[in-house]
Amino acid sequence: MRARRTSSLVVAGATIATVVMGGSGSAWGVQTAQSAIVSANPADWTPNVQNGKVEAIAQVGTKIIIGGTFTTIKDAGTGTPVLTRNRIAAFDSATGVTSTTFVPNMNGEVTSIIPAGDGVSVYVGGYFTSVNGVATSRVARLNVATGAPVAGFKTATISSGVRDLRLLGNGQLIISGGFTKVGTVTRGQLASLNPTTGALTSFMVHTFAGPLNGGALTVNKIDATPDGSKIFGIGNFQTIDGQPRSLLFGLNTAGATSVLSTWSTGFFAPGCAAVFDTYMRDLDISPDGTYMVVTDTGAYGGPDSPCDTNTRWDITNSGADQQPVWRNVTGGDTSYAVAVTGTAVYVGGHMRWANNPYAGDAQGPGGVPREGIDALDPATGLPLSWNPGRARGVGVFDMLATSTGLWVGSDTTRIGGEQRWRIAFMPLAGGKTPPANAVGTLPNDVYLLGSPTTNSDPSVLYRINA
Repeated sequence: MRARRTSSLVVAGATIATVVMGGSGSAWGVQTAQSAIVSANPADWTPNVQNGKVEAIAQVGTKIIIGGTFTTIKDAGTGTPVLTRNRIAAFDSATGVTSTTFVPNMNGEVTSIIPAGDGVSVYVGGYFTSVNGVATSRVARLNVATGAPVAGFKTATISSGVRDLRLLGNGQLIISGGFTKVGTVTRGQLASLNPTTGALTSFMVHTFAGPLNGGALTVNKIDATPDGSKIFGIGNFQTIDGQPRSLLFGLNTAGATSVLSTWSTGFFAPGCAAVFDTYMRDLDISPDGTYMVVTDTGAYGGPDSPCDTNTRWDITNSGADQQPVWRNVTGGDTSYAVAVTGTAVYVGGHMRWANNPYAGDAQGPGGVPREGIDALDPATGLPLSWNPGRARGVGVFDMLATSTGLWVGSDTTRIGGEQRWRIAFMPLAGGKTPPANAVGTLPNDVYLLGSPTTNSDPSVLYRINA
């Protein structure tokens, strides 16, 4: 996920302690809907992150805030100095010039950043235990102009790292990760905080159990529907509140407390390579709140396996045995970050191909080369022609869709055939509006990949007169 967040609200003044809510039916963390596919030519002016990786991206007003494991950054152009920025930095969204006033010193990895909803601050989650030398346990709230912690917000000690954050309009800041306690209270993998004070609340209390392959219980990624009524999450668990929920869950969050949804699937239950305690990597809910896309790893397991896939899920329904609407198989490579814009599903990882279900670690029938990043049709999951390519590395760890384009955070330095160090911007300007889908009529010719007979060659295209 991501941390895929935008905030365009502008509030005068410097530091304020309250959170400006959009009413009970809202959530911060939703991708901006886009009507076109972004350009494959990255902007020339983005700063160069010198080391580590970029894992989190947020926008507040005209500032982009990034987080990760990096410690230095350098503005584009020759002669610009290398600046120390300890795991978090801010820069202008139109020029790429790094802020000289936003300089927090985080002593550990930053994994998630979201706007605080007030137009002047962000929530930051990760593995850090101090900010500017002051004890701060895993979650902080920072002013985007000054970089200073917002007065009045402080969490109790969180026992382990925070992997993701979401802010609901009902006054709940949701955190997820591998922790088991918040202060002295047992609260594992998911918890809710007061967004103004940071105090633990009783809105979200769930019990996770059954980690796979000797791993620890974790909720690695969460996302909320735009109206804040549902949260979905992924991680390492097999039950929630005693109910079977293998690696993927849904919660109803519109009421006074969070309630486990009846929405469930056994799709991921068969498991993948035992080396992975969880093979789930990211999820993102569409801007209209009707579906989500999940990415994972796990090693090639054949055309019907859940491993190394991108899958779309309908989240407007309920009940057990949910199945994906479509499945895009990479053929043995991991997909990490996903961003759904309505027009495209952007996926970043270290994949080599898309639409590659019939071969492992090789290009099989129907496989399309896609180096490290691709765009899928939201309706079918088939790869679009958009193909900038990027140095694969480990992968893309966050993508943020805005009204002007797509931000891509990674651990590598090449995208679109150009040097863009760990943060890149793919503008909507110069992109393409996809053609409208044409609905065929019968009688007509129907084309089928693979014969209707059993055991047919899937690489053969047949025409059927209808």
